[in-house]
Amino acid sequence: KDAEGKTTGFRGVVRDITEIKKMEKERQESLEHLRQTLESTVHAMAVTVESRDPYTAGHQRRVADLACAIAAMMDLEKSRIDGLRMASIIHDLGKISIPTEILTKPTKLTAIEFEIVKTHAQAGYEILKDIVFPWPIARIVLEHHEKIDGSGYPHHLKGDDTLLESKILTV
Repeated sequence: KDAEGKTTGFRGVVRDITEIKKMEKERQESLEHLRQTLESTVHAMAVTVESRDPYTAGHQRRVADLACAIAAMMDLEKSRIDGLRMASIIHDLGKISIPTEILTKPTKLTAIEFEIVKTHAQAGYEILKDIVFPWPIARIVLEHHEKIDGSGYPHHLKGDDTLLESKILTV
């Protein structure tokens, strides 16, 4: 400043941030690659289940579309909707443990056969529980047949004992 207090110049540091910007771009590209890998892996799981169960073919994707539409109408944040989509696409993954004869049976299932089918939610959870997802995918899969009144399965959970995403998926 001069004698009158007016600024006559300034002192600063100029730094080239080209390298920082390059690293940030590479990080974003890496994150996008990981996201695509995750989606592809989940899709591969869904295709595996669909190959064993003609009923499931297309069902999981339709459920995912419906669940995500409901979640969007509820104004859930994008990240939660993304997690719901992933869980929806593989919600019947546990059917891979159900004998094909039961999955493809053209007539009504016996009580015992239906009890076997009902194990698919727990089986799906067991398959997914140790995978680190950014969302509670395994729990959503486990809870996708629970009902608010406790009449669902496998654990007869009630009300707020289930995740919101699980409730949406149940619809």
